This record gives sequence, C-alpha cells and structure tokens, in this order.
Amino acid sequence: MAGLDGRIALMVRAVEHMAAERLSIEIPDYSPTLEKTNAYLAAVHKRLKAIEDAPALDMTPENMGARIAAAAQKAREADRASVQQVQQSQVDAVQALHRISNRGVKAALRDGVPGC
Repeated sequence: MAGLDGRIALMVRAVEHMAAERLSIEIPDYSPTLEKTNAYLAAVHKRLKAIEDAPALDMTPENMGARIAAAAQKAREADRASVQQVQQSQVDAVQALHRISNRGVKAALRDGVPGC
C-alpha cells in the first residue's frame, strides 16, 4: 500500500505542478498583429471591390466582339480617308506635271525648238 500511496502522491505533485505552470503562462497581446491583419484585409477588400465594380466584368464575349469590331471599323475608316487624301495629292501632282510639260512643249513649238 505504501507503493500505491507513493504513486498517488507523485501524481498529485505532477498535477499541482501542471496547474502552477498553466498559471505562469503569459498570453501575448495579439492586438498589434490583429490590427495589421485587419488593415491588410481592408486594403484587399478595397482592391477586390474595385475589380468587382470594373465594367469589364459585365462584358460578355459578344459585347467584347462588338466593341472590337467597332474599333476596327473606325480604324479602317481613318485609314481609308488617309489613303484617299494621298491618292488625291498624287492626282494633283500628276496634273501639275502635265500642265508644266504641256507649257514646255507649247513653248518649244512656239520658239521653234527642233524635234518638237
């Protein structure tokens, strides 16, 4: 029986020691860490809200295709206008050259230049 009493006494001391250790544990103050985490989550929420509110998320493939087609049409119209302007400039230049050459031929004929 003395052996059993010794074991029980040992267990009682162990439990008392565990209780004393538990009381001596210092629980850290997590407030600064939680404040940082909260600020980070607020920033993430703000970014996600901006993404959520972006008009691109409301676009369907059909809408996107229509916008691309409209932009392409506008670009082709601008190119077409530029090409027509260059063509008209070439026509004007050719006409000016014809006028100059016709004046030269008329002047040569008038002045009696041989070979004309």
